[in-house]
Amino acid sequence: TAMALERIIYTSRATRRLGRGDLEEILAHARISNAAKDVTGYLLYDDGHFIQAIEGEEGVVEALAERIAEDDRHEAFQVLARESIAEREFDDWAMGCFHVEDAHRHDARRLQSAMREFLDDTDDGFRETVGFFRLFLRFEREHSA
Repeated sequence: TAMALERIIYTSRATRRLGRGDLEEILAHARISNAAKDVTGYLLYDDGHFIQAIEGEEGVVEALAERIAEDDRHEAFQVLARESIAEREFDDWAMGCFHVEDAHRHDARRLQSAMREFLDDTDDGFRETVGFFRLFLRFEREHSA
């Protein structure tokens, strides 16, 4: 039988200002450990706020979320969505990342305000959460192509 897949999306706040080097370090580590556990996902960072999606085998994702929650580099950890999924949304990203400050192109302000609105209204449904990610991913893929 195929393994049950799960996606968890959470938001949190960095406990201190993170520079590009800090983010690179977090990502490098995440990519190695996620690849080993067959976890995929995406991390958004903007002005001290994280939104991250992680997906993979059910038990593995649960355990990872618990470990992430205990990381002292962030606080105010809050799960926005936890859902069983039929397929992965981020199957080609061991851990994609989008640093909103990099979006100094025409879409930047729209993306930034979308992210802030999203963070202010965490009761938004799961569909909006994933839709929001898709907006970023489309942007990212277009600009890294």
